[in-house]
Amino acid sequence: MTDDQILELYERSLVDVHRAASRLCGADRAATEELVQDTYLALVHHVREHPDEVVGVGWLVVTCRNRFLDLHRSEQRRQRREAAASTATPPTTPAPERSDDITTRLAALPALQRSAIVLRYVDDLPVGEVARLLGKSVHATESLLARGRSTLRATISSEESA
Repeated sequence: MTDDQILELYERSLVDVHRAASRLCGADRAATEELVQDTYLALVHHVREHPDEVVGVGWLVVTCRNRFLDLHRSEQRRQRREAAASTATPPTTPAPERSDDITTRLAALPALQRSAIVLRYVDDLPVGEVARLLGKSVHATESLLARGRSTLRATISSEESA
């Protein structure tokens, strides 16, 4: 790919990559921006290693998702190490203010539930693939999805009654 092709792909794909990253990261704008940057950095590295290969928007969205999952797994390992070293409980994400925006509703979910919901219903992956990507059993993934759907329904119901 030439520099002009990379720039054209960036301009054509930025909205889609940013949307995918924001759904995965929830309300954490800094994490979203970092994930988007990491995705485009991966593009540059990939093009340097495979100059004749042309990639598209789909490649970038999948790369964004894979980078998120890598970071998520790394964070889980870090939390397990800290939990083993300390009895402190991990911090919880505060509930966002009332909003009709699906990204804000997704942000209210715990990270693992949010990841499962986004992979299953936004990326339209089968439950078995979601389980594999999250490093969980199919049963555990189905449970995550059920709890995530339940939480989203409760959020929607409480906003409608308010």
